[in-house]
Amino acid sequence: MTFAAILLACLAGCGGGGGGGGGTGIDPVEVEIRAALDTFRASVQTENLAQTKAGLAPSLKYFRAGGAIEPLDTFVTRISGFFDKAASITLTFDDLGVSPSSETSASARCSLKCDYRDAAGLPQHLEETAELDLERVGTWQITALSRFNKEGMTFPP
Repeated sequence: MTFAAILLACLAGCGGGGGGGGGTGIDPVEVEIRAALDTFRASVQTENLAQTKAGLAPSLKYFRAGGAIEPLDTFVTRISGFFDKAASITLTFDDLGVSPSSETSASARCSLKCDYRDAAGLPQHLEETAELDLERVGTWQITALSRFNKEGMTFPP
């Protein structure tokens, strides 16, 4: 009987799991990055150019389809043109995975999906795998935007 009681106590344990003071197991950096990307997504959907630009680092490297690596100003020109020609923009980051590498840098991967109406009012859909590098200098900002493995993107269309 004593052996059975000891075995039962060992199997039951103390509830364990999770560690870290009873938290949910989600890295606080990941929570911050998800919030920053949600703000960026919302700024694109509302066509708020100033807020969209605020989510991008001055040193942004935008890997455009065709092989060009473009700076922040070129990306801002592209997204501004997209805002001028598109309507009813819906942007989602499906299956978002965040990988913090430190308290001030991280990367994220997702399936970027963008639905919108073009200048003729026709519905359009763009979907591509996106890889984003982020750094925190005061706030989290996107420092690189590409497809997986630094391939060129077609967003913004």
